[in-house]
Amino acid sequence: MKKSQIYLHRSHRKLSFSWRKLLYESMISVPVCWILTLLSLHHLTRAASHYLLRLNMPLDINSQFHLVETPLLFGHIHTPELLGKYPTPLLTYAVFVFSILTIAVIPKTGIPKPISIWLSFVCLVNMASALFSIFLPDLFPYTIQAFCEIFLKTEAAIWLFIPVIMSFSFLPLPSSLVSKFLTILFTLIYAITFGLVRYILFVLVLTNFSYLFMAVLFFCFGPFIDFIPIVGVYSVYVSYVSGKINRDLRVWNWSY
Repeated sequence: MKKSQIYLHRSHRKLSFSWRKLLYESMISVPVCWILTLLSLHHLTRAASHYLLRLNMPLDINSQFHLVETPLLFGHIHTPELLGKYPTPLLTYAVFVFSILTIAVIPKTGIPKPISIWLSFVCLVNMASALFSIFLPDLFPYTIQAFCEIFLKTEAAIWLFIPVIMSFSFLPLPSSLVSKFLTILFTLIYAITFGLVRYILFVLVLTNFSYLFMAVLFFCFGPFIDFIPIVGVYSVYVSYVSGKINRDLRVWNWSY
């Protein structure tokens, strides 16, 4: 007699869900998150940029610092027009030499491969930035306002993408729509908060230390790191749901 359910081992099992229900629930959760994001984007970027202006205003009382408004989709974002610090020759050569030495030493240490690869990537970006500053100083670098604009636009694109990818990841799971929507909303709020905090810290680094670190801040610590908490929240939620339905034989079925 052929079994229709499997009782202990989880191999060759699948979740049963309705694609129509998934579509309906996505049409509810995704637009709500988009509306909340677009409505708050204007105010959040303005508050963060205004805070940066207040922090940097004492550095040069005679400077006319102000906010720059840039259109984005159905709203606007605000970025500060500030002056950063150009790297000194000593700092540039020091970063270049330190990056080369670190890349050479890392493979000989006992650092785990994923961490060593990431550290090598950070050093490579710093080394490229130092070389660009040495050989093309007149073209180096972007302004802080341009950096803020591309950073916030990239972050905004990720914030709008989070509800989409999270809804299609969460909604097939056998749990309530309310808990799934709250988890998606929590992930979005966390990503926005984490992004704005990094945005403020990055601008402070550029205004108080050097433009030299602009590339490494964006490519190594910038918007792409937002996917780490997304994966983390998804893993925690799936573990919670799996533990809850582990003994529910009505949910797990044969995949063929």
